[in-house]
Amino acid sequence: PSNHYRTVAQTLREEGYRTIAAIPFKKFFWNRHVTFPAYGYSNNLFKDDFAPGERIGWGLNDRDFLQQMLQRLGRIPEPFCAWLLPLALHHPYSSFPQQHRTLDLGSYEGSSYGNYLHGMNFADRAFAAFFQELTTSVLGTRTVIVLWGDHGAGLRRRDFPENAAIALDSNLDQFLGNRIPVAIWVPGRELQAQQFDMQAGQIDFPPTLLALLGVDPQPLAFLGRNLLNSPRPKPIVHPRGNWLSEDLGYLSKGRSFEDGVCFQVTSRQRLPVERCRNSNNQAQREIEISSRILTYDLQDEISKQLAVRLSVLKIGLQPL
Repeated sequence: PSNHYRTVAQTLREEGYRTIAAIPFKKFFWNRHVTFPAYGYSNNLFKDDFAPGERIGWGLNDRDFLQQMLQRLGRIPEPFCAWLLPLALHHPYSSFPQQHRTLDLGSYEGSSYGNYLHGMNFADRAFAAFFQELTTSVLGTRTVIVLWGDHGAGLRRRDFPENAAIALDSNLDQFLGNRIPVAIWVPGRELQAQQFDMQAGQIDFPPTLLALLGVDPQPLAFLGRNLLNSPRPKPIVHPRGNWLSEDLGYLSKGRSFEDGVCFQVTSRQRLPVERCRNSNNQAQREIEISSRILTYDLQDEISKQLAVRLSVLKIGLQPL
């Protein structure tokens, strides 16, 4: 929590943005009362900052949370960067209010899987109402909206009914299924909606979003890539040693590289582990760099050095 981070919020704050983070939950959970300011958010809202409302799952339901935040956003001086964390849709999905069930789930009704589907449907409708109100307001004409997940649903095989169409048959299924969505909406752009088909990770979000907002991410110490700039492919790594590339994937199974499983991504065909060695070396190197940057609080210092070097380079490129 005492690290000097270079984040989207911190960078935008230096560009004159107001920054706010909000979650209707206890401020001490995940040490958020300390980490939110460390990430660059100057105004932080927690459970006690919200009006009472119906509780679903872990706390205030997503509909009321987003509607309360919609009113707050209209009062924040512009430009601003707001990070909103709804939390009603969260494991273990042990129940869901009857009055908000709109799906006919048949035999799935009452299961964790069924409650998850009801919760996702409710979250979808809550966000749809938020999106509609924001994008049809004056504020919506100059607001970029980014929607992403932070982790998988947390469902396990035991959570599914025996006849469920979705099954987690192996560690490989769990790994490949543990993906999250990201969608970016930009107002006033006469562009056709696009879907980018590439291997990418959360680590790529910061440079992508900053570039979209007109802030050059090049002098900042990010290991991720700007996804809108035709980035070169590379393994997308998981801290535990698993990774995916455009055509290969690797599951770490033990202490040595040879203990793992190398496979072809589209066919899931198992391959000789040596096929993955070169990409694995690259992936493990990135994990090591990331770990050292975090452990020794290097991100801000590296960013400062990068800025100086790029500045000198640009001066050297000026015509005489």
